[in-house]
Amino acid sequence: MVSGAAGAVGSLVGQLSKLKGAKVVGIAGSAAKCAWMKDKLGFDKVINYKTQDVQQEIASFAPQGITGYFDNVGGPVTDAVLMNARNNARFAICGSISEYDDNWSGQRNWNMILMRRISVQVSLSLSLSLSLSLSLSLSLSL
Repeated sequence: MVSGAAGAVGSLVGQLSKLKGAKVVGIAGSAAKCAWMKDKLGFDKVINYKTQDVQQEIASFAPQGITGYFDNVGGPVTDAVLMNARNNARFAICGSISEYDDNWSGQRNWNMILMRRISVQVSLSLSLSLSLSLSLSLSLSL
């Protein structure tokens, strides 16, 4: 399962997952993006979060729950995914596009991480990379 799946990162994650043999569900916000993911990238299922009930669409495609999720968006989409996670699922958190406008609502269903024993991994941020390279250049100049 990939949110923001029609973007640069999400589309790459989906394609790499397909190459590894996974069934891939991509979530995006337009009919054109969904058609592209399905027709050109070969995703098994696409969900338009603007016109479809994400939680219900996931449940119908994966009634036993999903086992992996690459999150680019956070917000209500991730809440829907959390409610459809299988025990011991693995989540990679990459971004939270839904809250970049400073209109934060937070996740409502984070308790599912505990209840379903979900493993969560977060990618490094750009600021960490910048501070690391800065400290390396300072140590070299001393």
